[in-house]
Amino acid sequence: MFFNKLARGLGLGLLLSVVAATQIVAKPIQVIAITEDFASIAKSVGGEHVQVQSLIKGSHNLHSINPKPSMVVKVRHAELLIRLGMGQDKWIDGLIQAARNPRIFHGRTGYLDASLHIRKLEVPSGKIDGRHGDVHKYGNPH
Repeated sequence: MFFNKLARGLGLGLLLSVVAATQIVAKPIQVIAITEDFASIAKSVGGEHVQVQSLIKGSHNLHSINPKPSMVVKVRHAELLIRLGMGQDKWIDGLIQAARNPRIFHGRTGYLDASLHIRKLEVPSGKIDGRHGDVHKYGNPH
């Protein structure tokens, strides 16, 4: 009798485990992209597996962004942060620190610098000053 109850209990437990396992739905990965361009790419690649937001709407000059508290909140909840890099979005470093989200710290799996591992174009050599116009030290990000 004891073994029958044990067997029924284990069978019921196994059945519930299988039902629960089939009911598990993965939550989408929370992605924060610096620009709408990167957000669009992330959404195209990730599809239903990602929930994507961008910090900058429209075509703003990334050199002159004034971070807002609402941006800190977005970054705090991110599982993946996609940045341009190449010295164009240095202001995001302050947001990362303010958000205190270790998942997206530099070198972690949630930190993606889109400028790494690409061939840079028009990288200047020598001294750069105002006479050269809008020249980017790490190459042309445009």
